[in-house]
Amino acid sequence: MQRLGLSQPIGTMISVEDNALCYAGHLVWNRVNERIDGTYIEGRKYRPRSEWLIQRDAHPAMISDEEAEQILSRRQQRSVKGKRGRLSPYLLSGLLYCGCGQPVYGCGGFYRCNGKCGERSIRQDRLDQAALTTLLTRVLSDDAIRQTVDAVNRQLAQLAKRSESDPAQIKRSQQRLQHEQDTLVSSLAHLEHREPLLRRIDQLSEELAQLEQALQRTARPKISAIDEAAVRRFVQQLCIDLNDGETETKKALLRAMVCRATLSAGEVYLYTDGQLLTGVKMASPRGFEPR
Repeated sequence: MQRLGLSQPIGTMISVEDNALCYAGHLVWNRVNERIDGTYIEGRKYRPRSEWLIQRDAHPAMISDEEAEQILSRRQQRSVKGKRGRLSPYLLSGLLYCGCGQPVYGCGGFYRCNGKCGERSIRQDRLDQAALTTLLTRVLSDDAIRQTVDAVNRQLAQLAKRSESDPAQIKRSQQRLQHEQDTLVSSLAHLEHREPLLRRIDQLSEELAQLEQALQRTARPKISAIDEAAVRRFVQQLCIDLNDGETETKKALLRAMVCRATLSAGEVYLYTDGQLLTGVKMASPRGFEPR
């Protein structure tokens, strides 16, 4: 534009770039996000590309599809760079759903249902703090840590017991089965009906493979029990980060412990996938009243 001596407002040029697909001959719907009280949902003007509805070849094109995609790609890159440092303050963003099934989004300091079910909005500070408090008092409590460590150590003890087989005894069994298999193989050339021998040879091969796996398990390092004190020190640092960490740190930790949150009738329920620290399945936290 500058080389041609033309002048247009920056906003106009940005709008032209944002509508690149239209200039490529296509119509696009459902691209702009909903606004409530003058604010776009989640602070984003445009919905994700996967939610756009595109009618292709609706009118003559002024540019090619390749040119349009290049323009949109550059717009996206500039948009990402421009958003650095402007982080969403909503800890449950992307995790929270209404009882009606619609996503709950953060807007204007409140969490609001994206549907029309009438579920009341909840203040962000109350709900975020309630979620953090629930994790601190129920998922990261002393009792939860003790139960988790005990459950893991029981599983480790079972694994160690399976590895206590005598290597010498396993090798003797291998030699015996291998000798039997070799004898049967050498006998095949002298027999007319081989099917029974072939079945037995296959069976011996499976048994030898199982013995080899058992022998490999005996060579593994001994499994030590988890030190509960070490786990408590680690959890103590998690609690500090959840209480006093940066927003993005809190969001990352929350997502590591919570797979979904549901808002229903004024109560919020957190659900854990049970993978915190040890991978032992833990009971999902019950609902709490965010009032």
